[in-house]
Amino acid sequence: MAVRENTGSSEPVYCKYVDEISHEFLVLAKSKYGLTCSVSAGALMDRVNSITLVFDSREENVPIERARSLFVKSVEDYLSRINDDEKLRPYLSHYPFIQSGVNFRISFQATKKNEIYLVFLSHGKIIYMTKDENQAPLVKLSEESYEEAREIVMAERSPAIAE
Repeated sequence: MAVRENTGSSEPVYCKYVDEISHEFLVLAKSKYGLTCSVSAGALMDRVNSITLVFDSREENVPIERARSLFVKSVEDYLSRINDDEKLRPYLSHYPFIQSGVNFRISFQATKKNEIYLVFLSHGKIIYMTKDENQAPLVKLSEESYEEAREIVMAERSPAIAE
């Protein structure tokens, strides 16, 4: 049974913790990454099983390298906040909470074919989507494992020191 604070609410206390972490991250995502959250939800019935965040970016003509970097940095930042919160930790379905526990999406302002329109996680892979010529259904442009993308982004963050 979930622990409940005596606030007059029947909401489990871990929902409050997720809301606090998410709110702080949403403020950071807007100021640091230029992302606006359009959807925030989660599977929180008996514990924190998954969290969904959907973002919109005003960036146009986004190359895959920029989309990858923004996506991985955002996910890693959010996961770090979740895992560092000691109050929330006992309510996580698994610790450390990893990318499979977040449903994360970012949409961009793509206006032409082969521009990144949507980036999301699915079964451990980052999927990059574009619009077709008629601006109708989305088309998969590329995919890579989250771990591969993470390694690329982390290598960019800390370039090797020349000997």
